[in-house]
Amino acid sequence: AREEAADCMMCLVVTGWSDEMLKQMVSGYKKTILPEQAALEEKRRGSARTLYDQMVDRMLKHQAEFPWTVTQAAEKEDDPKEAMLKRVRNIVERMLKFYMRGCGKLQEGRDAPSAQPAAPGDYQFNYLPDGLREDEESAASANSAAPRRTENNFFNMEAA
Repeated sequence: AREEAADCMMCLVVTGWSDEMLKQMVSGYKKTILPEQAALEEKRRGSARTLYDQMVDRMLKHQAEFPWTVTQAAEKEDDPKEAMLKRVRNIVERMLKFYMRGCGKLQEGRDAPSAQPAAPGDYQFNYLPDGLREDEESAASANSAAPRRTENNFFNMEAA
């Protein structure tokens, strides 16, 4: 896995991209950055081209400079050109998702903005024993007329 990551990073480096450059490209791009998953392999032209398409094309221009292991793996396939295109698309897709998450442009899961708690106090840590939940209990009793739980003797050695 480490060698795989190093090869991917090297492909980005020989293309001429730096961390700062990639951050600026993703954060400043106003049109579609990454197409839907089902449309990743489609060929787009003109104004329909996304940042993803432009980056794939630019990386393919530098494929002669890719690490030997990347080119060797593509050459072992039945169609080396198609294998290299698939590999480059995968690298660009993962890299764009990484930077889009970092720039706040990608939200995965169910309605990510509304799923986040409003304040840090809204978090509930389920691995805490009941004895450490005094703040939660007092807030719950103030908000509802639910009966209080009995005192937990987990940390009381004398009562145990």
